[in-house]
Amino acid sequence: MAERRGRLILWWAAAQGVSLLGTWVHAVASAWFILGRSGSGTALGLAFALQFLPLLVLGPFGGAVVDRFGRRKSLFVSQVAFACLSLTLGILAATSALELWTVFVTLPLMGLLDVVDLPARDAFAGELVADEHLVKVTAVGPVLADVARALGPLAGGLLMTSFGPGWCFIGNAFSYLPLIVFLVLVRPVSQTGRRAAETDVRTATGLIAGDRALLVPLVMVFLFGGFAYKFMVTLPVLAAESFGGGPLTLSAFLGALAIGSVAAGPLVARSVEPTQEVMARFALAAGCGLMLVVLSRSLVTASAALTVTGAACTAFLAVGNATLQRATPAAMRGRILAFWSIGLLGTAPLTAPVLGWAGEHLGPRWPLGIGGVAVLAAGTVGLCIRAQRKVSTS
Repeated sequence: MAERRGRLILWWAAAQGVSLLGTWVHAVASAWFILGRSGSGTALGLAFALQFLPLLVLGPFGGAVVDRFGRRKSLFVSQVAFACLSLTLGILAATSALELWTVFVTLPLMGLLDVVDLPARDAFAGELVADEHLVKVTAVGPVLADVARALGPLAGGLLMTSFGPGWCFIGNAFSYLPLIVFLVLVRPVSQTGRRAAETDVRTATGLIAGDRALLVPLVMVFLFGGFAYKFMVTLPVLAAESFGGGPLTLSAFLGALAIGSVAAGPLVARSVEPTQEVMARFALAAGCGLMLVVLSRSLVTASAALTVTGAACTAFLAVGNATLQRATPAAMRGRILAFWSIGLLGTAPLTAPVLGWAGEHLGPRWPLGIGGVAVLAAGTVGLCIRAQRKVSTS
């Protein structure tokens, strides 16, 4: 059983890694295409908001769909739909028929798919192993996200420069194939993937409101995702204005995050017990890491601080996701994890403009400082509530 679990996690990681790399290649091609056609930074901001707005508004309903139709089936449908959209854009671009409005139409469509895809991905990952091994599979996502964020823009830039946006979109379409094949061939180890008898969103919100084991991790991830996990908004400004650098400096910063994430992932998976208290401690570590970045005055110290931050962020996300899944009834994991996805990514339309404004008007270090304070507050709240529960039960 242990050998099979290890193979499943490895195959899952490989399939997700290819898919995430393709997603970043697609994102770079979209951004350059929009900027080239419109010549407007505002258009890029609008595109960013359009992509994540569906998750903010419809996220809980996506979780209900996942619980109703099954995690594996929902994830399979979303992957096929993503591939079809990317392939369509690629064909249009390769035949010089791609227009700006077409890209703007596909962004909210992809956002709608994220509404189902993100909770389905997290919930299905939890079905690959038994509950006591959840942290092993939840550690995979943050590590791959940081590695893809470091390598994806570079790969996308090279493909865009050499072949144009069409092949970037086509490459992304094919990047979904490993995960599609994985879903066809692999059956979950856990039996928690049975369809829920009821999928009322109000049931999920009521459960969250009445259970601190669910509410506290979600409050922490909303603070973390809303203000700290926006590195593609905060780090470019820091690289350009505080260190006088360009794309290479940004790449160094993203690479430092990835190094910390890769180093932390296996350690967390092997030796950390997922609890709310541990999650809160990693939140404090992530907040301290961000404040060290703010205080850094050289590229070396800033990169070192970002390595620490990347490690702490990965540990926080892995432990937090596992903690939330273990506290959630199996039939409701799609709906509860939908709120996790909203907190981590769906808050972008609300908080990214605030961070951008702070960077422009207050200084490039301010957005990172705001994120650091928010995560420190999240960790403090988590520890205080945990301590209060210990006192009340003693």
